[in-house]
Amino acid sequence: MRNAIDAAKELIKEAVIDKLDIESFSSSNAFRVIDLGCAVGPNTFVAVQNILEAVEEKYRTRGRNSELFQSLTPDRNYFSTGVPGSFYSRLFPKAHLHSVYSSFSLQCLSKVPEEVLDRSSPAWNKGRIHYSNSAHQVVEAYSAQYAKDMECFLSARAQENVGGGLMAFVVPGRPDETPHAQNYYNMGLDLFGSCLMDVAKKGIIAEDKMDSFNLPIYKYIMLLSKKWKPL
Repeated sequence: MRNAIDAAKELIKEAVIDKLDIESFSSSNAFRVIDLGCAVGPNTFVAVQNILEAVEEKYRTRGRNSELFQSLTPDRNYFSTGVPGSFYSRLFPKAHLHSVYSSFSLQCLSKVPEEVLDRSSPAWNKGRIHYSNSAHQVVEAYSAQYAKDMECFLSARAQENVGGGLMAFVVPGRPDETPHAQNYYNMGLDLFGSCLMDVAKKGIIAEDKMDSFNLPIYKYIMLLSKKWKPL
């Protein structure tokens, strides 16, 4: 786990040094970093701290003082706040953010695909809570919903980010040669789904209620060429 954290920190550092255009907004009175989901617990603060340390290092390598953080207290060089709302829509003013980060959150869809819950649809996912062992119509429905969500997400961030700003996302995926059902994460979801079906068959919960429950989670295919694309 520590190696993964260190690797992510190094990738962020390289991205800030190579891609972040501090000249285009160096006169700003604030440097705004937004985390759009970062797993759980204190991971958000670790990610933000990594970004700020990389920005400060870039200023130093340019022979400039890090004036962005001089007014903050020594023990914490940023202020924090929470903004309610879905990251699949606009959350911030236009050209407001300098750095956008998201880790292990974009696999969560904005909603369950409607076709999956429609009894008259070929994509009706009866008896299952996920797409990994389902018919190809179910997979296609999840894929289409993911594409719509990502278009909304990227469109919103494109408007919110300043010119020369940076976006960095960590998105879970699976190798393109690995079947859905053999992915360890999907195997866990399938086991969970089968347990719910057993509960429904015993009459503890209604089978109709079981059929109305699907997890709004979708994962990328990771190609061996290290390029990414939706299923």
